[in-house]
Amino acid sequence: MKLFRTENAGQGVVVAMYTNPPMNYFCAQGTQELGELIAQWRDPAVRAVVLTGGMPGKFITHYSVEELAQLAANRPAMK
Repeated sequence: MKLFRTENAGQGVVVAMYTNPPMNYFCAQGTQELGELIAQWRDPAVRAVVLTGGMPGKFITHYSVEELAQLAANRPAMK
């Protein structure tokens, strides 16, 4: 995992910290990693998941506007 770091907090609790400097924007890579983690967390031993930002003062600010603009520019025009 590049953007998520996880740790076992005990008693079935997993803490997942998302870090994407400088603004902690969510992005396609983060979406892929989160999907992979969710598949892992389907284990009955996992009772709770805590999502947190791995950067001081930031959780996840929003989805990367730059990435959305790039996707829109590469999308075929709607008719």
